[in-house]
Amino acid sequence: MYLMSLRYSRTDGDYKESAQRLTNSLGNTRSIINHFTPKLERWSQEHSISTLTEEQVLEVVRNNYDSLTLKLHDSLDQYEKYAEKPQHANFFANMVRSILSDTRQSIDFGAFENLSILQELSSST
Repeated sequence: MYLMSLRYSRTDGDYKESAQRLTNSLGNTRSIINHFTPKLERWSQEHSISTLTEEQVLEVVRNNYDSLTLKLHDSLDQYEKYAEKPQHANFFANMVRSILSDTRQSIDFGAFENLSILQELSSST
């Protein structure tokens, strides 16, 4: 999403301003990913673990949170209520379905303690 917004923010067109706002909004998300990904990989290598548990990830995040730098955005206490346009509803619904499908295929549900709950949630969507 970041790369698409960056590409559109650099072109002259109808979506330039929206793309610039989206690119700016994704800055902290990218900072979090860029900050924690190498730390998680390093921790995983040091402990010879290929898949970290939720508790292990939480430990890495807690131990490295102080060094994370985020951008403070102006007017966070004010927002414009989002009004989804009808033509966008199908796009978002299809995008969410696609993400869910890809995620379900890539997750090993056997690693979860509450597998039956996850299966129920998975079948209900």
